[in-house]
Amino acid sequence: MAREFLLRGVDPEELKPIPKAEPPKTPQGKWENFWYHYKWHFWGGLFAVVVLVVLVVQMCSRNPADYEVMLVTEKSLLDSQLAVLEQELAAYGEDLDGDGTVEVNIQNCYLSNPGSQQYYTNQQVLQSRLFAGDVMLFIWEPKYYKEFMENISSDTAEDVVFLDKLPITGEALAEDGTVYVWNTTSLQKENPAMMDAPKELYCGVRAGSGTASKKTELREACLKLLTAFATGEKTQGE
Repeated sequence: MAREFLLRGVDPEELKPIPKAEPPKTPQGKWENFWYHYKWHFWGGLFAVVVLVVLVVQMCSRNPADYEVMLVTEKSLLDSQLAVLEQELAAYGEDLDGDGTVEVNIQNCYLSNPGSQQYYTNQQVLQSRLFAGDVMLFIWEPKYYKEFMENISSDTAEDVVFLDKLPITGEALAEDGTVYVWNTTSLQKENPAMMDAPKELYCGVRAGSGTASKKTELREACLKLLTAFATGEKTQGE
């Protein structure tokens, strides 16, 4: 009786359940349904794949650098700024591949504008290099070093040792002896191109564990480079 009272005056047609939409049966219908629901996922994934393919092609087509370095910053650095940093580090390195030149390649992963496609792509690139274990020398802006280490720790229940202890001493050594603080103030005074570059950079060498456990020689070479750089013991003539 109560139901009939509440439904009094309601058209019976309005009470009929809405029939479920039948899934598309033709190939064209299935494609249109997929494209409607997943087109942005498709374009985002395609963009990330293209970026990774370009990076791989570039790495395979050019003479590999003796040292690969991952630089994590807020804003993108100019190529001229990266060249200055590469030159500074190369002066303390060794010709590992025997081609007569010490080469340092810095890949800049910038993480401004969280939520943007570029942010997502750079995070993917960073994760892929971590998984591959082919980068032993990392440089961060201080803010992103802290965020990075927090994320590494939160990904596992165990204490993670991501960076090696550095065999140096002094005020520039930070974070339990695993980080060398590179003060770029002198570079900014000497080179106008570096004026808006980060004033401090945290430098560390990845520990020989996880996906990097088999990269002993590369790890030791990077550890030697950073030690020489921190102590000012150049191996190359000026």
